[in-house]
Amino acid sequence: MDKFTSQVQVEETADFQAWLDAQEVADLRAMEAEALRMARATASEDKPQAGKTYAIIGSKNQPSIAAGNTWAESEIPAEYEPNPYDGTYSEM
Repeated sequence: MDKFTSQVQVEETADFQAWLDAQEVADLRAMEAEALRMARATASEDKPQAGKTYAIIGSKNQPSIAAGNTWAESEIPAEYEPNPYDGTYSEM
């Protein structure tokens, strides 16, 4: 410790500790609410759409729902058709 910090005294009373705890709880609740809001926004945006084809499973280089990709990333363009031999897609 240097001479400036050795003379500092912090009085941590029970009231101060209760106030500090309340602030921490409020901060945690705000962070949880923000995380929940973002999760709901992401979940509502990432849904399959009627009339479109998606890759549920695929090869290791192909985006798919099983690989953890979003519905938008796993969409198969209309100009592709499935290859029944290996599960990949090729242009028509």
